[in-house]
Amino acid sequence: GMPPAARRPSNGGRTTRTPTGRDLAALLDTGISALGQQLSQRPLSAPVSIVDESLVPIESLLYRGRAALDRAVALRNELRGASRTPSSEELGELYDLLDLATTE
Repeated sequence: GMPPAARRPSNGGRTTRTPTGRDLAALLDTGISALGQQLSQRPLSAPVSIVDESLVPIESLLYRGRAALDRAVALRNELRGASRTPSSEELGELYDLLDLATTE
């Protein structure tokens, strides 16, 4: 036969409704608040110090040369495939990439 737990719901046979909307938001808010309080009292791990907090020059993060050209082509292909007019930010990125493609 079936194990005892499978025969009878643990809530005594009552059906419970899954929370939605405001009830779900309130339930999640309560759970997250409780978790935050517990973690502030008892963190999951000891704090870790960050060894290197030095700033990175923005130039080291930018595309250059062939990489900039490859990214510009990929962005162009995305924009061609879109069913909308490119945003000013997307066009700005494309123009910046073309400028960066001329630098090594």
